[in-house]
This record gives sequence, structure tokens and C-alpha cells, in this order.
Amino acid sequence: MWTHLDPLPGVDAPLTVRVDAVVAQRAQLFEAVAPIRHVAAAMVTTSPAWLRGLARSEAFLRRQVTETFVSELAGDADRTAAADFAASWEAWDGLRRSSRRSIDSASRVMRFMLLAVLDPKPGLRA
Repeated sequence: MWTHLDPLPGVDAPLTVRVDAVVAQRAQLFEAVAPIRHVAAAMVTTSPAWLRGLARSEAFLRRQVTETFVSELAGDADRTAAADFAASWEAWDGLRRSSRRSIDSASRVMRFMLLAVLDPKPGLRA
């Protein structure tokens, strides 16, 4: 899947452009892997291979958030964890399955969460 992802804008791009790109990419990725992720959740306790694969995926996604928003996160561990969770599979799956939100609605919520963590000024949330 990773080779099919469009590259994200560089750190010099405006925050809203980077957030929108991350949200669009995560929506596309998470929708594509949803069936596999649900199987993996059941298999992870009995399969070291599944566990390693999920760990690699999560590390890639965490590194992507950290690198894309390096200036906004500025090494703040709590904000980094919040941004990582806001853009995570777990957040997406909760919005889609538990909250029964559409892809567009889940994308708007993910965008709102990321902007709230990365730049809590009210003007950016519009």
C-alpha cells in the first residue's frame, strides 16, 4: 500500500495544506485497508507476523505525522501523541464504525482534531 500513496507536501507548505493532504491520504488508505485491519485485530494476539506488520505500519504513520508537522510539534511529546492519535487508524475506525460517520464527515472530524492540536488558534479551524 505504501508505494501507492501520493507524497505529502513539504514542511514549508501552509499548515492547512499539509493537514488536508494527510487527511485525504489517511481516508484513502484506511478505507482501502479496513477489511484487512479488522482481520489483523483478531490475529494480532496469536500471530507475531501480524503484530510486526502492524507495528511497522504504525511506525511509518507516526513518523509521517512527526515529519510533516515537525515545526508545529516542536518536540512536544504530548502534542505529538495527540496528533498521531488524531490521524490514526483507531480514530478513523472509531469515527467510521462506532460513530457511523461517512467518509466526508470522518475526514472533517480528523481535520478538526489535527488543526486543534497543531494550531489551536480559532481562525485555522474554519
